[in-house]
Amino acid sequence: MKRYKVCLVVDNPLRDLDSIVLVARHLAERGCDAYLVPMYTQGYEIADICPDAVILNYVRKVNIDLIKAYSRAGIFVGVLDTEGRVAISDEQYVGTIAHEEGVKNVGLICLWGERQRDALLKYSSFTEDVLKVTGTPRNDFFSDNWKAALKKPLETEKPVILMVTTFPLAFPLFTGDVNKEIEILMKSGFKRDYLVSRVSDEKKVREKLLELIKNLSRNVPEAQIIIRPHPFENGDEYNENFSSLPNVSVIREGVVAGWVNAADVVVHMNSSVALDCVLNGKIPITVDWVLSDSLREMAALSYNVSYKAKSDEDLANVVRSAIAKKRYVPENFIGEELMNEIESLFYRLDGNAAMRVADAIMEKLEISKNKSSKSACGKMGWYGSKNSDSVVGWVDGIGRKLLGALLYDSVRASLLRAIRGFGNREMKRIPLKTVQEVISNINSCTSDGTKFSVELFASKDSMFKKVAGESVMIRVKADAG
Repeated sequence: MKRYKVCLVVDNPLRDLDSIVLVARHLAERGCDAYLVPMYTQGYEIADICPDAVILNYVRKVNIDLIKAYSRAGIFVGVLDTEGRVAISDEQYVGTIAHEEGVKNVGLICLWGERQRDALLKYSSFTEDVLKVTGTPRNDFFSDNWKAALKKPLETEKPVILMVTTFPLAFPLFTGDVNKEIEILMKSGFKRDYLVSRVSDEKKVREKLLELIKNLSRNVPEAQIIIRPHPFENGDEYNENFSSLPNVSVIREGVVAGWVNAADVVVHMNSSVALDCVLNGKIPITVDWVLSDSLREMAALSYNVSYKAKSDEDLANVVRSAIAKKRYVPENFIGEELMNEIESLFYRLDGNAAMRVADAIMEKLEISKNKSSKSACGKMGWYGSKNSDSVVGWVDGIGRKLLGALLYDSVRASLLRAIRGFGNREMKRIPLKTVQEVISNINSCTSDGTKFSVELFASKDSMFKKVAGESVMIRVKADAG
């Protein structure tokens, strides 16, 4: 049996790492070498690895050049959608996907639910054999199978109020540039007027939120408020405003499933985490009196399944009820129609989504006629698989060859911070130690005894034999049978 090499692109480790590790583990059990690849450096890393398949985090216009480059190198291209919920409408969801080019170059898309598949079949040219409804591996950690694999996020005797904020467009963490964020989203099908309006609304609502949290801290002093910013949101302002409040903490650690499991009550600004709460048997609370119409419409389903607090006093009352385990909504608050809509977005919530993703990848690899070319991958490694005429691509490629990936990217990040005064790309690196911990935690939930090798990928092909590589490889140990 052939030992396939499969690269899994990790967009945001804070949000995606645990679930992608679970997929990688399943692939390793099936005889693969599974590589976790940072999104920002994927072109160089994947070129060095020269895998049989690359599984991207999405297919959009912003990464279509990468997709075409991988295809030209003979690499099978699949997608494990990390943004899989339908947003404002089915048409808008499909509009974010570069389906014209995707149809030509993508052989598999693993989808969260049947609604997403039906939308793509209706509004795009993707065929049914490419679209595989697997569910999202992120939801596996709400199941009894894997719930214990999540690291306990906080040790406290106080009741926990999880405050989930959602302002990534107006306060971007990784680019630090609102205009650049707008340009990126416009390439994904959004209109400029809508995005400019949303930036304005996010700024206004966030300002109101700061006062809201201070009031909640004062009104419910017996609870610990944990502010968890959106994975793509800069949360520095929260630290600045609440550092003096003993019962308010800003924590950007661990996957959201662990926090939802641990929280006594979840309050949100119309976040998709509301749906995670419902899947975990909790009714989320949204702060209706501070929201704008655009933020309500942006995630209408999240809004509809939430209790809509009308004031600081109302919020304090329902939070106290939740902490006391008292009902604060009618028994049929989430009716059959809403539950059916939720179930259409999420496939079987049985803890086996990651397994289904791994099976879908293996099935495609067994019948794929793709054969990766070492020479094509070698050329790609010099400019990062975007365009061969990219000056920045060549500079980065040569720099990595000379210094090695880790050293070069550290130097590059420092220079960009000095020039721009901002830079958080290194936050998307994949810590080897963290992956080892995640594998260990997942293994503790099984009894099969399989042992895995987890190590940093090191390429010896770089100039002057510098060790390069930021990807993490997972495989079954040779002596594990």
